[in-house]
Amino acid sequence: MGRLNNKVAIITGGASGMGAAAARAFVREGAQARRSRSSTYRRWYAPRSTARASWTSSTTTPAAGAGLRPSPSGQEAGISGRTHEMTEQAWDDTVNLNLRAVWLGMKYALPRLIDNGGGSIVTTASVSAYMGMPGQAAYGAGKGAVVQLTRIVAVE
Repeated sequence: MGRLNNKVAIITGGASGMGAAAARAFVREGAQARRSRSSTYRRWYAPRSTARASWTSSTTTPAAGAGLRPSPSGQEAGISGRTHEMTEQAWDDTVNLNLRAVWLGMKYALPRLIDNGGGSIVTTASVSAYMGMPGQAAYGAGKGAVVQLTRIVAVE
């Protein structure tokens, strides 16, 4: 019996890296893990998909409609690039994936968590959120904003 028995975890960026590790850990603890693939992000979003409300809503709604109760919602996606070499579109894409997508995940998960009587949203940032690292301006800025967004949502 795990700590997450009878829980549903929606994990973005869950196909590889930290997202896949999180999905495996949630399953080991008894959760039903619903994860999106990083390649899905790149194909749909390039990297726009998770920054669209329709994508995020369509990810959380079927889980709720199938009688599943999303409880932990892991936000794991991330991309980066060098500041002076980034186009404005690349900056926007990076911030959209690293920050806006997390906000949209929260926006659509929170009402379901509230309706279910509670749950958790777990966000994963990066050491880049706390210290400057070459080539990670948009990534670090986005991850730093995720840390602050998480603090704000926690007190709301």
